[in-house]
Amino acid sequence: MKKIARTLRSHRELLLNHFKARKQISSGVLEGLNNKAKVTMRRSCGFRTFRVLELALSLTWQTT
Repeated sequence: MKKIARTLRSHRELLLNHFKARKQISSGVLEGLNNKAKVTMRRSCGFRTFRVLELALSLTWQTT
């Protein structure tokens, strides 16, 4: 519980910004990037190293 409280305190400004900007900024672009990352990671089960996954993600994001 202390760790959660510490984390919330350290990110307090960012969390408050979220509520201040509600319905002013669309998060659709970010959601799309998150979806592409999840699909790439799901397809990357056979990658042997994290570096290869990083390259696949960067290639996916550059082609959009």
